[in-house]
Amino acid sequence: MGENTKESNSLINGKCESKSGQLTLEEVLTKYVGSFGSFQKLLTLYIALFIGPITSMNMISQFLILLIPPHQCDLSTFNQTTPLLINSIDSPSPIEPIQLVHQYEGSCSIKRYIDSAPNLTDSLPCPKGWEYDHNLIYPTLVSEQNWVCNERWKALLPHSIYWAGATLGCFVFGTFSDIFGRVPTTMAIFTLAGLSGLAGVFFSHDFTLFVLSRGLMGFAFTGSVTLVLVIEFVGLRNRLLVSTAFVASHSITSALWSAFAYYIANWKLLLILSSSAQFTPESVRWLYSKGKVEKGSKVLTSVARFNGKQVPEDVLDSIIIRKPAPFQLKEFLNYPRLCRNFMFAGILSILNGISFIGTNLYAAVLLKNPFLVLSLNAFIDAIACLVSKNLADRYGRKRIMLINIYLSFIIYESANLLDRNSIQFMVIFYIGRFTAANTFNILYLYVAEIVPTFFRSRAVSTRLCLNNFGAFIAPFVISLHSYGSYIPLTVIGLTSAVSGLLVLFLPETLGVPLPETCAEADKLGSNQDKK
Repeated sequence: MGENTKESNSLINGKCESKSGQLTLEEVLTKYVGSFGSFQKLLTLYIALFIGPITSMNMISQFLILLIPPHQCDLSTFNQTTPLLINSIDSPSPIEPIQLVHQYEGSCSIKRYIDSAPNLTDSLPCPKGWEYDHNLIYPTLVSEQNWVCNERWKALLPHSIYWAGATLGCFVFGTFSDIFGRVPTTMAIFTLAGLSGLAGVFFSHDFTLFVLSRGLMGFAFTGSVTLVLVIEFVGLRNRLLVSTAFVASHSITSALWSAFAYYIANWKLLLILSSSAQFTPESVRWLYSKGKVEKGSKVLTSVARFNGKQVPEDVLDSIIIRKPAPFQLKEFLNYPRLCRNFMFAGILSILNGISFIGTNLYAAVLLKNPFLVLSLNAFIDAIACLVSKNLADRYGRKRIMLINIYLSFIIYESANLLDRNSIQFMVIFYIGRFTAANTFNILYLYVAEIVPTFFRSRAVSTRLCLNNFGAFIAPFVISLHSYGSYIPLTVIGLTSAVSGLLVLFLPETLGVPLPETCAEADKLGSNQDKK
């Protein structure tokens, strides 16, 4: 059984149909190997119990190590009998003279009476540094390095660099996985995450090196390569189950990890624990697509044996697999409606990234109990994962996206009218998070439905990269709080308003067959345009 002969039988360029006596890899998985047998179920558990949690710990730890504890000017060396007046940038309380000063959370300066003019004061920008209240929030890198007040940008910049790395990592590791294989790429991702996580601990005293380590950590933030690996072992009917298991486990782990962070109260230990790696077989589809037929046959035989089945030798000899046609950008650009739909969906992904990550960062930086808020946000994400698809399948992708987007706009603009530490604020904040999560999940599904088959995997990867780019912008939005406490949520709400306008121009895809060609994808929404 020569490998060259098998390669010629196995690889068919472009569009391919089974010939007499030949079977596609999908048919072999279904009939002989088992499309969702014990092996695939074990891989699904691997995704749910390991890959989802590991990628989740990577992301949520980024928020938890840079929390900003309540702080006040250090007055321990001042004469406590000297009348002082507090200037708190965040406090709504009236300013009044007191003998023994108790600083308000967020204070960056104090005011002191001038002896020669009792009615006048001068301002001192915390001349002796800060005292931190660690009753709720443990000592973080922010409090260790005093990244507050005028230095507060140092607590926000690592978030942007992290997501900039994640944006670049999507493209790089997606390409590497197609060239070198899913398993080597997965191992490279987790190894890089582990090393950069440790580097963040050891180089935390150097701002430049710390920011660089967070960028590398973001660069390694992707579970999509391993998700693709597992999905490629699974039959068509069970792929949604695998992806749902990944997203749900990611959200649940985020919730539990936030609670765990509060329990261990040590940002360095948290960073060390959030990196790890495991092993799994190489994707059989990737092996066949690269002409590694002998290795692919061995993997199929092993998986079948694990599932209690056997693949006949003649079936292995007759396997064919479609070799994807090369992507032609020029051909893609010849279809204006397809380009418009994909461009609008891309902009939606950026805006959704600002909203989705921005609300988490808002909770981590500006709310009093970030552990509770981040945990509840994650649980809400898990619920949205289960609810959003059912709503979209019943009422349509476009309609449900519009409802959620405009609810987000109304909620975030209304939130500015409330005290951000009140129960009413938290209730509508969580509702806003639910709507943003619904939009995120539906958009993930929607992008795959508006592009042709040959571009579908690239489109989903591009959508994820653009979402990460939106996350890169989010810290800059939150930093606008320095100019007005209402600005961050106002901007997040406005991104929802713009998103709603874009959705109006997109086609409905519920009940529409997935487009196979650019021409079919270009027809989506043609009836809507005529109206």
